[in-house]
Amino acid sequence: MDTLNRWLTFITNLGVIVGLVLVAFEIRQTNTALERDNDAFYVDVYDKNRQGWREFNGRIIESAEVADIYIRGNRGETLDEVEQQRYSSLIWDWYHLYAQSYQQWSAFSDQRRDFDWSIHTVVKIVETERPGAKPIVKRILSESDDVFADRFKDLYPGF
Repeated sequence: MDTLNRWLTFITNLGVIVGLVLVAFEIRQTNTALERDNDAFYVDVYDKNRQGWREFNGRIIESAEVADIYIRGNRGETLDEVEQQRYSSLIWDWYHLYAQSYQQWSAFSDQRRDFDWSIHTVVKIVETERPGAKPIVKRILSESDDVFADRFKDLYPGF
């Protein structure tokens, strides 16, 4: 009887070890699948971000009228009512491309990384290259209640 108990204990322990090896294998397979999904998500986010910028820039490249409004608006030159509306729409889209980038990358990453670069970039561009955009960005910030706008207001409360 004692010999039988030892053999049963041995077989049980062997079963436990085999079970642990299988669990470790499953965990490794799951991690590999998650890494592949993560890589695919990264590519998708990056591609959608690029696509948004291509569409935005395409409007300016493809239309001399839009390009003229954008250039004059950026300089802060006087625009008529229709031009001002078009320029405001362009800046609204431009701002939201940065906001979308911020939100996508910060949601994508589980690491503490500095995504504030997009906010600093918007401020730098507005201050140096697009002074005409500043009142529109201020209005957007006053009307927006999202993660990007909140962080923007925290970093640049007087903007």
